[in-house]
Amino acid sequence: MYVFGVVGLNVCYAQDTTPKVFLTLLGGAGGRAAGPDPVVQNFGRTVYTYTGKPQKNDFAGTKYLVIDAQGEEKEIKLDELNFDAEARLGIRNVQGHGWFLSAGYLFSRISFQYETINFAYKGRGLGRRWGDVENHFLTFGIAKYWNLRPYENWDSGLFVRGSGGYIFRQTVGGGSNIPVNQYASRRMENGTGYVFNLEESITSNWAVIPEFGMRANNPEFLAEFSISAILPMSDFIFKERAKYYENNVLRGQAVSSVSGMMIALNFRLGLTVFSTKRRSKPKRQYIPQLRKETSKPSYVPSSKFDEATATKPVELLIYFKLTKSELERESFSELDELATWLAANPRKRIRLEGHTDKIGDPTLNYELSLKRLYTVKSYLTKQGIAANRIETTGYGDTKLLYPSPDQRNRRVEMRLLN
Repeated sequence: MYVFGVVGLNVCYAQDTTPKVFLTLLGGAGGRAAGPDPVVQNFGRTVYTYTGKPQKNDFAGTKYLVIDAQGEEKEIKLDELNFDAEARLGIRNVQGHGWFLSAGYLFSRISFQYETINFAYKGRGLGRRWGDVENHFLTFGIAKYWNLRPYENWDSGLFVRGSGGYIFRQTVGGGSNIPVNQYASRRMENGTGYVFNLEESITSNWAVIPEFGMRANNPEFLAEFSISAILPMSDFIFKERAKYYENNVLRGQAVSSVSGMMIALNFRLGLTVFSTKRRSKPKRQYIPQLRKETSKPSYVPSSKFDEATATKPVELLIYFKLTKSELERESFSELDELATWLAANPRKRIRLEGHTDKIGDPTLNYELSLKRLYTVKSYLTKQGIAANRIETTGYGDTKLLYPSPDQRNRRVEMRLLN
């Protein structure tokens, strides 16, 4: 398993709400399947044999040591890992489906090892070559997102993303981070040993990065699982030539070619640390102003509630917290207007009808529609409207206006009784 992290600045616009900007920090773990093995060509005596990527042999990991040119031991890290930071700009429709644009930075490391001819160097016996290639990308892409559970506590769905990556920097070496165009190394003593040189490299290159995954999030948290691949446009990103000498006589040499292709399984967890929606301020209790009903109707300007009849209901523009019966604050103005209209028309009685979308258990949906109606009726009675003027009927998910899932099925309607 290999650990990577993501820092993302997301700007999201939903067509039915105020645009929101939020900062999300993500981190997670991923396991990478090996890409193509390096191709090794030996000339003369066999000096290189590819033995596979370095493997961990316990939970804590294995310590990898190399011998530098002075004969000193140096610990290196050959863990394959990715790290990226990106910005995402998205637009979503009322069902929660949408598109996202992304741009950012991606770092990846590919490690490898070779078996070599054993030789003595500064009192030590060497017989293995460790190596890695580190790539730095500028990435940009576009993603399509399908929301499968819209407007619940957790939004969840599928996404497909296609990205392009420009490799603007490459380094090589056993943890030495030497730019590929400056790479050279030797381990020779008494005319015996190896000389390593850069044979050929792609100092800048393009890659295609497809990704498919599942995503779940609420206003504070995000979880994402995906599979992705880095597919460079070139066959290799680095070629190394190794020459083996005995008593200053060249005995053999090898050229190894390393590909940058890789496939990764990614799991990410995220936390939204900033949002334009103020969630940190304490809520202030809203105390409605009581109104007195009078027998003489006062003049009220033309209102949409005048259009309500026994057969033609009017939809109230009110909003509840997700899966709860608690009113959102932006609903108060609509209910205040309804209370004013009822106070000005004291002989009129109404029925409130509650509806939900067809997601989840029908019994729970029915109970939720009743609870929300009780909240609305309670609000109106606190405004001075007599309780016997307001009837309530919950329908749950039995009267959909649109194919589910669709948030427009979640509504409270007002119908005139007399």
